Amino acid sequence: MTELPTCWWCGSTADSREHKFKASELRASHGPEWRGEAAVVHGSFGGQQQEVRGPKADELKWPPSMCKDCNNRRSQPFDHAYDQFLRFLELNETAVLARGGLSFRDVFGKEWRAGRSNLIKYWVKHVCCRAVEVGLSVPPATCAYLDSPSSSGAPPHIRMRLMINKAVIDMAGTDSLHLGSYFTDALGWSDPDSGELIGFDAAVGWGWLALAYEFRIPDPSGATTFPRARLRLN
Repeated sequence: MTELPTCWWCGSTADSREHKFKASELRASHGPEWRGEAAVVHGSFGGQQQEVRGPKADELKWPPSMCKDCNNRRSQPFDHAYDQFLRFLELNETAVLARGGLSFRDVFGKEWRAGRSNLIKYWVKHVCCRAVEVGLSVPPATCAYLDSPSSSGAPPHIRMRLMINKAVIDMAGTDSLHLGSYFTDALGWSDPDSGELIGFDAAVGWGWLALAYEFRIPDPSGATTFPRARLRLN
């Protein structure tokens, strides 16, 4: 009998597939349906490219690794914070790029600390789903970070760096910088003695915004390049 996968967050049966990119993000970049000339190519290094017909396509989801409750109700504040962050970037793109940064106070108002925390947790959820896909387990401390409503620092075992992807700006020229969503290949790290996979590096991006991150199981520390209200995009 085949053993069913379990949710990396709560341990229940994994009966849900998290989007690699939020459906609302994909609709904002490409519209509601992608057919003919509007088709979006789903690329894979070393694999075949194929057209994706819409933001809910299976190709745009991770393999089952979360339960429905964790993927929806429990993480809903994280999704809302990310949506709010992207809306701000869309409306203030020129100013953010000219200044090389922004203030979370402008994005989330008086509740900027909670907004920033939930934004980090949105990316933590992405990193954890990616970790499971490459064959790693999510450490309990990372799950506890998501559980705590008062979490405000860096996520354990994860280091994050937000930056402007200058290559996208150079490629876009005078055209729109909303060139879609992407993530890079995962660069794995192995234990020097056992050869066991213990972590990986990767990046995820939307248009000109990129989040580079490191995930290390043996290292309980964490870090972000945006610990305060002011965010500098390096």
